[in-house]
Amino acid sequence: MKITRLAILITLTFSVLKSQATEFNASLLDSGNLSNVDLTAFSREGYVAPGNYILDIWLNDQTVREQYPVRVCTGCRTRCGRHLCDNRYGGHAGS
Repeated sequence: MKITRLAILITLTFSVLKSQATEFNASLLDSGNLSNVDLTAFSREGYVAPGNYILDIWLNDQTVREQYPVRVCTGCRTRCGRHLCDNRYGGHAGS
């Protein structure tokens, strides 16, 4: 009985919930009007700002593709709210 109580106590002691939110200090930004700066989108895990990016694609420590142009767009909604678009064809990657 003592071992069970001890095991439960140890388990509860080391059970920690991971925090998902990240906070940013807006005063570090070079902006004259910080009251209009909204950084809430960056506090979501996995957020990528819409725009054009250049990717290097690796698989099992092997380069698959270098300098691959992609566009993250907001025009379509997915489970995560963003689509990764293939710039060469103007369509969505994987569709």
